[in-house]
Amino acid sequence: MAANRAAKSAGDLSFVRLESISKTYGDVVALDDVSLDIAEGEFLTLLGPSGSGKTTCLRAIAGMSRPDAGRLSIAGRDVSAVPMNRRNIGMVFQNYSLFPHLSVAQNVGYPLRVRRIPAAEAERRVGEALELVRLSGYGARRPSELSGGQQQRVALARALVFEPDVLLLDEPLSALDRVLREEMQLELRRIHREIGTTMICVTHDRSEALTMSDRIVVMRAGRIVQDAPPESIYLKSGSRFVAEFLGEVNVLPMTLGDGALLRDAAGRPLAVETGELPAGPVDVVARVEHVRLTAAGNGRSGEGEWRGIVTEALFLGDAVRFVVDCAPHTITARLTLEQARGIRPGDAVTVDFSGEPPMVFEGTGER
Repeated sequence: MAANRAAKSAGDLSFVRLESISKTYGDVVALDDVSLDIAEGEFLTLLGPSGSGKTTCLRAIAGMSRPDAGRLSIAGRDVSAVPMNRRNIGMVFQNYSLFPHLSVAQNVGYPLRVRRIPAAEAERRVGEALELVRLSGYGARRPSELSGGQQQRVALARALVFEPDVLLLDEPLSALDRVLREEMQLELRRIHREIGTTMICVTHDRSEALTMSDRIVVMRAGRIVQDAPPESIYLKSGSRFVAEFLGEVNVLPMTLGDGALLRDAAGRPLAVETGELPAGPVDVVARVEHVRLTAAGNGRSGEGEWRGIVTEALFLGDAVRFVVDCAPHTITARLTLEQARGIRPGDAVTVDFSGEPPMVFEGTGER
């Protein structure tokens, strides 16, 4: 299986193409003129809150929901009116959907039986699929004898055994606990590298999207609001909504004056690149892990550095989350244990934003 797919490369951005796809349910607009190109061999994640349209988009690709308007093609073939069972698409659901009365090997081999693949060939493919998901030797077991993570691997093997053109993943890890979820994120990434199948994943979990994806498409209210690689979408979010959805941030209302100078309500300046934004209200957005704190007596306070008092320190295991009263703002910082050493509630600290530059958005009052 790996040898058959390893030659794929994410070069052609039109292997899966959505052109002006729209879908409504009564008065609810689920997809609003969505266009998207996905490369062969790419791992793309549709990310967004509930009601954003990401699942409807996946269902449209799968053929489970027919759009009201638009065109959808896979490998150059218009599949807009093609039923799901004729699209050569594999799908992994969040609830596994394994047959409890069948063995692991029988579950994995079921799609081959439906396709009338000869027994010897089917047995070979099932063995390869189980080896791919690291479950060789588990073929005779029943799903009830497996852990949640193992059941999810069986579901993955079943979806890949017939070598689909596209693998769709619908919240595939949501039923797992945190440790298993993190383990399966790495496993999915490994499997994708080995076989090169085009994978499209739906999730509302930003850590899954950032860990597994070649590209992330953030959706909101049936529309695509940003489409970019993980690092870019995290560090250079296209809007305050995207920045907040991808992780905890500080939002600082400020004013951009002439000469690109930023000041807060207390008149304090902040040295941040503002790009082409017009003068007026802006929101400065700083991720909590990019804020640095130092004891106020350990350094000078200048542009980009504010003074405040630590009001709360929460131990997180691998980090400490601090809350700092920096009137009129409340600043949150997440520091490593080494960075947090010696800082306690009640301490006067210098707040520094000069590490990873904050993002600046026009202050419309909207996310």
